[in-house]
Amino acid sequence: MAGAQFRRLVAGLILALFSDGVWEIALVWQIIELGGGPTQVAWATGVSAVGMVVSTLAGGVLADRISQRSIIVALEVVKMGVFGLVGVLSILGALTLPMVVIAALLGGVTTGMYYPAYSALLPRIVSASELQAANGIEGFSRPVVYQAIGPMVAGLIVSIAAPGPAVVLAAVASIGSGACYLTMKPLPRRRESLRGRLAHWHKLLIR
Repeated sequence: MAGAQFRRLVAGLILALFSDGVWEIALVWQIIELGGGPTQVAWATGVSAVGMVVSTLAGGVLADRISQRSIIVALEVVKMGVFGLVGVLSILGALTLPMVVIAALLGGVTTGMYYPAYSALLPRIVSASELQAANGIEGFSRPVVYQAIGPMVAGLIVSIAAPGPAVVLAAVASIGSGACYLTMKPLPRRRESLRGRLAHWHKLLIR
């Protein structure tokens, strides 16, 4: 499990989790900075959740038909573009609440499509005997990076500067994640069990 493919996969996952963790906190403070309140925060987080749930099945179907690596790279490019645009517009003072809500929706969609593709790619990188340990690394990284380090860094940046720079950092992390996946060797296409991937993705969400 110490192979280059797995190391790049894990590095990409960690950076993706960090990006999402920073974005989740920066999103709330960005709405507050724009004069929004609980209603606007609820709208943004609500559409993000809907986008994530609705796109999960689509992500599983796509992962069953095209390269999972290509899907993940494309998703990180979308995140880079969305987060980068929001961050720059925020710094320039040109961001509006509707833009933030749309960005929240797109962020939810990328999350929903990411994990079915990742769950299909992982068993092709590691052997069956190593899969449990590989899933353990993923299970450890999620609360540490997504729920702790990412939000902590975002809160620190917001307290020192503003939400905009934190969102830009999320975009930079997405660039790094996409780069890690790009450096992986392409794998021959193989059809995976959609039901199995969706079940694994569901377990990730309820951790």
